[in-house]
Amino acid sequence: MRLEPEILFEDNEFFKALKKRYEIGNQTIFLTTGQTNSGKTVFNVILYYLIKKGILKEKIDLEKCKMFYSIVDFAKDITQMENEIIFYDEAGTELDIGEWNSIFNKTMRHILQTQRVKRNFYFVLLPHIRHISYVLLPLFSFHIVMETHTHLNKKTDKMEIIRIANIYKIIPQQTFSATRDYQDIKLLLRMKVPDIRKIENKDFQGLYEKFHQIELQKKRDIAKKIEETTKAYLMKEKTTELKIKRMWEQEKQKWDKLKNVK
Repeated sequence: MRLEPEILFEDNEFFKALKKRYEIGNQTIFLTTGQTNSGKTVFNVILYYLIKKGILKEKIDLEKCKMFYSIVDFAKDITQMENEIIFYDEAGTELDIGEWNSIFNKTMRHILQTQRVKRNFYFVLLPHIRHISYVLLPLFSFHIVMETHTHLNKKTDKMEIIRIANIYKIIPQQTFSATRDYQDIKLLLRMKVPDIRKIENKDFQGLYEKFHQIELQKKRDIAKKIEETTKAYLMKEKTTELKIKRMWEQEKQKWDKLKNVK
């Protein structure tokens, strides 16, 4: 199969809406959630590709296509980003309870509230929507929920996985009551995620391969950081244990001296 941006942005209501948002000067923020191996990265790279060619009318330049794994990485250059696509994967790694208010929530809120005129496209990928602050959610444009289904291929007698992207539009509400939330969420489209191996566009395959390699390296870096953090924790525990043991021995020696005096 081939990805046809020109046709999609003319015939598909969801893609037509994306194009209209851009033309009237709005930024667009996608929040994609789903379990491991549900197709979050694959589907978002497809959207990235379609927007790049169908809205921005740009060729795929692998040197300029960036994937971020820290909000600080792109936030420090946010003033220079205009008509750009910001791809922020593994966002959940920054949602540590101790850093929530100081890094992700505060920075993301300021970006989404103040950078509308830049007309950027933001892709934020998370394991679950619960990681997003209730205050931050109305600032997103769309919530994409990935789901997986399995079925038996009778020809090959093998189980196959079908991945579905459910695309919801987030509509902020300015009033609130016990029966009404701060945002309405409306289902716009359900899309089957194509098999990445069957997409014929060579520039897409190059784009996906680049993102895939960055993703693998970043995940190795994350795993290494987890190992280092765990080792540091264990070392701290061991040090504390040795301190307690040393204090106990010192107190025991004092007690033995007192007994000998008697």
